[in-house]
Amino acid sequence: MEKYLSMVTPDDVETQILDWGVFQWLSEPRVTGVDKMVVGIGTVKPGKGHVRHNHPDSQEFIYFLKGKALQTIERPDGLQEKELHAGDLISIPQGAYHSTINVGDEDLVFLCCYLNAGAERAVADTALEILPPKNQWK
Repeated sequence: MEKYLSMVTPDDVETQILDWGVFQWLSEPRVTGVDKMVVGIGTVKPGKGHVRHNHPDSQEFIYFLKGKALQTIERPDGLQEKELHAGDLISIPQGAYHSTINVGDEDLVFLCCYLNAGAERAVADTALEILPPKNQWK
């Protein structure tokens, strides 16, 4: 039987080093055994971001914890673009194209949630390096 965590710290999960910052999946199939509600935390360097992309199989929300983002989303009624800050949230329908760019002078930190597991693998596929968890729990 596979062992999964119910209580997770950032030291329990791998760190994905990306050209735009870092990402950690705190709840995903390998960590908590979930197949729904995948949750991660990302940090985006000033002037960087994740450019236009979509998740064909999952809804997503992004909740901003720190910093300033230029957020875009392509909706049926056209492109929406808005500056978002700590405490703001964007809800992204399944398949909608979107982008998040750090337009501030400090790191942009956000919590991200996908409705279905699987979309998180696309982030790992773009990683420059993957650091193993500091805590070895398996």
